[in-house]
Amino acid sequence: MSNIKANKRESAVGIVIENIKEQILNRNINPGDKLPSELELCELFGVSRSSVREAVKTLVTMGILELHPGKGTFVTSGNSVCSVDSIFFNLLLTNSNLHELNILRQIIEVDVINLIIDNYDNNSEYRIEMQNSVDKLSDMIRGSYNEKQLLETDIEFHNLMASACGNSIIDSIYRGIMDYVRYSVKRSYSTQTPERIYNSHAAILSGINARDKSKTEDIISYALIPWKESTQI
Repeated sequence: MSNIKANKRESAVGIVIENIKEQILNRNINPGDKLPSELELCELFGVSRSSVREAVKTLVTMGILELHPGKGTFVTSGNSVCSVDSIFFNLLLTNSNLHELNILRQIIEVDVINLIIDNYDNNSEYRIEMQNSVDKLSDMIRGSYNEKQLLETDIEFHNLMASACGNSIIDSIYRGIMDYVRYSVKRSYSTQTPERIYNSHAAILSGINARDKSKTEDIISYALIPWKESTQI
């Protein structure tokens, strides 16, 4: 981080935030790397310790840094979804356009299924777990269940789809979307039965196992109908 040059017109906190982000983007520091100590950062940027602490706190909130008590401050590792969570939380606060969200989910789910098909020979473990999830829904229909169990089983299936797609970036984005829509998914249970959820998941898995991309858009369109209705899109 020796090449950092602070712009004195920026706030002290902004100096630290922007330069740390720049170093990460330029790969001068990498995911999982430990940052210099608080005192070293103060000397490096020519700012106070309170400014460094506030900047680090902000970067942690953004999901860029992680605090490990007793060890120090680290750049978020590649398997963290904190930054994705932050992105979708900001969307929740600043953009309530449900029509655009519907388009995004439709596009992502179609692409996820097609990637699962492309990656078919390498994702048998996840497809088995997806089948187990479908079977769990079937057991719930025949037995007893509560709404929380239904929601967790529903979201679990989509998270397994994310894992099976074989693309770590899309995996994180799709999980972020599903976390973002969790409450609207729950609301959709007022307009769809567990049998309807079972049929949707079974159709998705059947389409994947048939390895037929020509039916993907129709499968997803069918699966999303109750969710669209519940959000009044």
